[in-house]
Amino acid sequence: MSSYPQWECRFGKIEFSKLGLTRPPFFKKASKTFYDAIYKEMSEETINYQNLPEYFTKAKTETAANLKSHLKDKRILSWGCGTAYMENVHFPDEDITLVDLSLPAKNLGERQVFKATEITGWRGDVVIGIQMVFHLSNEEVNQFFKNCGQLLVTGGKVIITHTAAKSFYFDFFKTMKNFAKVLIQRRKFYVLWGWRRQNSTYASIAFKNGFRLVDVVTNKVNKEQIMVFTKQDDP
Repeated sequence: MSSYPQWECRFGKIEFSKLGLTRPPFFKKASKTFYDAIYKEMSEETINYQNLPEYFTKAKTETAANLKSHLKDKRILSWGCGTAYMENVHFPDEDITLVDLSLPAKNLGERQVFKATEITGWRGDVVIGIQMVFHLSNEEVNQFFKNCGQLLVTGGKVIITHTAAKSFYFDFFKTMKNFAKVLIQRRKFYVLWGWRRQNSTYASIAFKNGFRLVDVVTNKVNKEQIMVFTKQDDP
């Protein structure tokens, strides 16, 4: 089992049952409509970056410090940027293009957020996916690295962050526990929110798409893994 599904009934302070949406099929992940509703709720509640939770901003600040040497003077694409806090606050002068599945209802920074279909001509040095791959199925992770191969120059980098699965037994037990909680609390609005994976799973998928893992750093604030991949020579 290389991916461990995780169901959630809330995102931060946002309870899914209060979004006014129809409950999705149990084994189908949250849709674009779902993320649109969450972003709308976040934008109405957050208003600006100063109101974001301290834990969130501390984690993003540490991630930014770890990425600084990889991003300086590069052409960067941030895939699944969300609120784009890290990009706008810590890298205001870098050449960063923001892309997200669901466009935030209120742009919190000066940069425009694009849809993936709007950046077909982009080609650059680095693609970052901050807390993004957790929400992708294995097939979508494979497609992500495949797309990055077309977007990046030879020697370009893909940088992802995720909370790593620990071991088969630990995470299988955790998945079953989560699954049982969902069944017991059937009246709550649970949604398939994402998948935890080990670093080796991402490294294997990346390698099949022409990328080599060159560095892994652990964020001390939220224990996320920061994985850096380099694109190999084009055939």
